[in-house]
Amino acid sequence: VISVCDTFDAMTSDRPYRRGLSPEIAVEELRVHAGTQFDPNVVKAFLAVYEKGDIKPILHRIKPVSLAPSPGASNPSTGGKGRHEPH
Repeated sequence: VISVCDTFDAMTSDRPYRRGLSPEIAVEELRVHAGTQFDPNVVKAFLAVYEKGDIKPILHRIKPVSLAPSPGASNPSTGGKGRHEPH
C-alpha cells in the first residue's frame, strides 16, 4: 500500500532535476506495473479511491537550493568575516 502511494506521490511531485508527471500519466504507470512491480489488488484499490476523487495529487513545487554560501555570508573557517582573503 505504501509503495503504491509513495510511487504516485514521487511521480507527481516536482524534483530539482525534473518536473512532476501529470496525475493521469502516473495513474497509467501504476496500471502498467500492476502485477509486476505492485500488487494488482492494491493498485486496483488505489485507483478506485483516486477515480472517486478521494485522492488528490500533491504537486510539490520544489525550488532548487544552493548548498554554496551566499556572497558575504559568515564563514566559521574565516572567523565569520565572509570570504577568505589572502594575507
